[in-house]
Amino acid sequence: MTTHIGRTVRVVDRPGFIERALVVVFIFVNQFGTPENWFLANTGSASGVTSNPTLVGVTLLVAAVLMLGLVGNGAALIRALSASRLLTGFVLLLSISPLWSFNRPESVARVVTMLALTMFGVVLVVRFELLEILGLAALALGIGVILDTVWSLGIPTYGQSAGGQWDGLATQKNALGATSAVAAVVLYTYGKAVVRHRLFVALPFGLAVLNLIMSQSKTSLAAAGLTLASMFVFVAFRAKKTLFGAVAITLTAGSALSVLVATANLQFIANLFGKDVTLSGRTVMWSLLTSKVAERPTLGYGYGGFWQGFSGPSAVVWRTAAWAPTHAHNGILQAALDVGIVGALALTFLLLTAVVAGTHYLREVPGVLGLFPLSFISMMLLYSVSESGPLSFRFGWSLFVVAVITVGDGRLGSRLTAQPAVADRIDAPGTTSGARVLMPEMASAGAIESRTNEKAG
Repeated sequence: MTTHIGRTVRVVDRPGFIERALVVVFIFVNQFGTPENWFLANTGSASGVTSNPTLVGVTLLVAAVLMLGLVGNGAALIRALSASRLLTGFVLLLSISPLWSFNRPESVARVVTMLALTMFGVVLVVRFELLEILGLAALALGIGVILDTVWSLGIPTYGQSAGGQWDGLATQKNALGATSAVAAVVLYTYGKAVVRHRLFVALPFGLAVLNLIMSQSKTSLAAAGLTLASMFVFVAFRAKKTLFGAVAITLTAGSALSVLVATANLQFIANLFGKDVTLSGRTVMWSLLTSKVAERPTLGYGYGGFWQGFSGPSAVVWRTAAWAPTHAHNGILQAALDVGIVGALALTFLLLTAVVAGTHYLREVPGVLGLFPLSFISMMLLYSVSESGPLSFRFGWSLFVVAVITVGDGRLGSRLTAQPAVADRIDAPGTTSGARVLMPEMASAGAIESRTNEKAG
């Protein structure tokens, strides 16, 4: 297919079966792990991305193979990387943080995985349409959600905690909750976009909600529920002048509710240890962490360099808290620990500008595909209030990269591209099948969804 981008014309081949299969494998292993982790006893805390050598190896290998698809697409790659300079700058800052890290090996390992996940998101944007990305993600997440349920019910020794909470393949309830939250939003969106697939999506979507509830991960349940509810609010105000105000009020109220839910969840944890939440809660921990940020304010402790248990700068937190936290339970504060105030400001502005760009994109691109980027960015913002934010989500981070680049390029593309052949339809006159529009979300996402629904009918 020939596509007009500004004054240039590019021809891009469609991904084949092997490339699509590798995408599904990458999503699955990064969101659900590998079999060697499925049989681990519950540890009470989610495993980090660096704790499974097999997972890291598979991630790097598949990412490297998929990046071969970027060969010959240099212009598209540059365009994707420049769609959000804040995103690119934040990733670069994390990448060089081992230079000053408190624990250089840990930071290097985390940076390598983070870069693989980031480039996977870039590959998805360059090689696939947004609807295709959601379809492949729905397939991988749907399979994983079903296995999570089977694991929790069929093998409770590994699939459930001592208290009866479901842990799934992750063998940890909060990890199951986070995975189920991402799956619920993706499956719901894809089911709305492709009518003929709704029956197939309904089962894994229902199981994702069930896993959310049975995991008793209140933060994940709140974030997923608020995100799905906000989608209805965004649609209701889509064509109104008050859209930006509605988005701001919805996310502010959602953030406040997330804090309340997290506090209630923490009270339960504190009660298990016989301590008062005012002595062991997030507010006290945040106060301690703020003082630690002040010790290395500019560039922090390096990516993953702060949380070293009793043997590192996190020792004061572990001695004071009622449990053994492995992250700051706030995305901005965690960024300050990792890469200082510079990184915290970069992440803050990245989230806020992404919300603004996503709101513009929602107004300009019709259908549920125009709604998804803002909805997913909003969920990552809500998670940043009381959890570690988008970086803790593995494939969720890749999908966040997709959303940010999509809305960033969408704003750029709407000014550069005015050809009706791109804006109004997928196949321009005189073109051949077997190719794709380069980053078509900026102009044709609504057309894709419309044509899909017409075929379904």
